[in-house]
Amino acid sequence: MTELKFCKVDKRDDHLQIVTINRPERLNALHPPASAELGEVFDDFAANDNMWVAIITGEGRGFCAGYDLRHKAETGELLFHRRDSVEWRDAGISPSRLSLRSMEWLWVVVSSLHSLAT
Repeated sequence: MTELKFCKVDKRDDHLQIVTINRPERLNALHPPASAELGEVFDDFAANDNMWVAIITGEGRGFCAGYDLRHKAETGELLFHRRDSVEWRDAGISPSRLSLRSMEWLWVVVSSLHSLAT
């Protein structure tokens, strides 16, 4: 796995991995590089037989504001593509795609949500 810039990973001895989206300046909104990195983190989690449970959370005031629209406006770069495209399969991961992928695994993924509204 490459050096992490947008996520923090804490692998515990008790089969637990805590993943923190680390873009608090954007309320942890995902852009293509963060999404790809999150995909790598969870690919690594799925390949590790010693990890059974993952908790995903966000740094700072909110869990994840969704798609980083400011990044899209600044760069024109798309995070999501048509579901039948190669780009969609290679686009990384989002919290909603994570829930779909976790159904294929024998492990548990828990979201630790917090927001400005709580």
